[in-house]
Amino acid sequence: MDGLRVVAGVLESVLRDEQTSTLFGEPVDPVALGLDDYFDVVKQPADLGTILANVRASLAGTGPYSHPRQVADAVALVWSNCNLYNDRPVDKPIRDAAARSKSLLDRAWAAAGLGREPATPAPSASKGAGVGQESHAAGRQQRLELACCII
Repeated sequence: MDGLRVVAGVLESVLRDEQTSTLFGEPVDPVALGLDDYFDVVKQPADLGTILANVRASLAGTGPYSHPRQVADAVALVWSNCNLYNDRPVDKPIRDAAARSKSLLDRAWAAAGLGREPATPAPSASKGAGVGQESHAAGRQQRLELACCII
């Protein structure tokens, strides 16, 4: 459990970063962002705020985690999902924001002595060329504008 307490502190610290908190601190809202195909592409949504809530629940004995490695795997899914969904050249600012947030987390993870930092797994699904491109263009643009304002 001590490892999970340390993990909670790392996540809390990283979520103090405005860009990380804004883009990765809560679940993606596909309806609000007009991302009609989000759940077709992202099969296991993940965000840092939900992961932190689950770590806290685990510390109270009711959550899904028993070891920091499990949390690291969940965190890696955040970055993997971001890269999977935002795969077009126009999405580069969002991928760059994810890389920056991942770097912040990796440094905090290592500084906390948690060992191997969360990896970014290969995406578990692949989007076909052109699938849903028009259906979520507006949502992508909204997220790009948000990312550009924060970066």
